[in-house]
Amino acid sequence: MRSKLFFVASLCLCVSLLLPMFFVCSPLASLSEPKQISQTFSQEITKVKVISNKISAFKLADENSEIMTTFYYGQILEVINQNENFYEILFNNTNAFVLKAYCISCDIKNQTIYIKTDAKILEKAQVYILQNGEIISQEMFIEKDHKVKLTNGYDEKQEFTQITYQYENGEILNCYVKTINVLPDSITERSLVAIMIIIVCISIFLILYSFIKGKKKKQA
Repeated sequence: MRSKLFFVASLCLCVSLLLPMFFVCSPLASLSEPKQISQTFSQEITKVKVISNKISAFKLADENSEIMTTFYYGQILEVINQNENFYEILFNNTNAFVLKAYCISCDIKNQTIYIKTDAKILEKAQVYILQNGEIISQEMFIEKDHKVKLTNGYDEKQEFTQITYQYENGEILNCYVKTINVLPDSITERSLVAIMIIIVCISIFLILYSFIKGKKKKQA
């Protein structure tokens, strides 16, 4: 009876350890995350500051709509309305929409929002930007081991990966780097979790085997 209980307990432990691995490796656990940087405001917002190197102002609250103009880091925009992902702004007597992810309320005392990174640069990486549908190289580089955010997920089969990089002053750079220079944190974490689970399972098996073998010897 004791050996059965021990076996059941060990089996339950193995299952409980393997379940997190299933969710980490499952296709449902996508590397892609929403572009928006989390912000919560309790009061009505009237002005926001651009915290990205540059952002587009769209004709509609849709990233695929017509781009009306471009704003740059530090510019102050007048907000007339907002939804979940966009601020509706007024400029030159015209309404336009900008993504909330790249702006911060001027009512907030600390005007720096630090992005949640989920990858790092493996080697010094050249910066690329998207212009007229083409990825163009820039005379800019991101140094090795700098932390970045994957803007639209990670696909090792793609030549370029879109990332968000933050300077020390809080400015955000939206750009592309070559995929071979990016390592998602989740890959490293997944490997560590897998190794840990394998070691724990082997240890439990050896303990269980030794216990049962010792039990049989006593009965003999």
